[in-house]
Amino acid sequence: MLRAVAAGVGCSYTQVSSDFSSSNYSSSRLELLETRAHYRTLQQYLIDNLCQPIYERWMEMAVMSGVVRAPGFDMDLIVITRASGLHQLRSLLTRRKKQRLTSLWSAAES
Repeated sequence: MLRAVAAGVGCSYTQVSSDFSSSNYSSSRLELLETRAHYRTLQQYLIDNLCQPIYERWMEMAVMSGVVRAPGFDMDLIVITRASGLHQLRSLLTRRKKQRLTSLWSAAES
């Protein structure tokens, strides 16, 4: 049973069962280092594909609803990170520059 679990997780039987009686110190240490590298890869995959998207959506909703006050958090950054291409990003930045220039000119004229 534990061998099937170990195969499914992608690590060795000895790591799952903690039964190091049939191996020497060097073998156990090497196995431990390989397993750590495997778990780091799994951890990074979970962070990138599960935790980070959930955190980004949570932060967006928390700021928009006013639950979290984040003065440096710019809602336009959300739009930029969701932009699917460089062209969309450039057009967004161009519109922002035009809006800022227009507001500066109108403030200078009044």
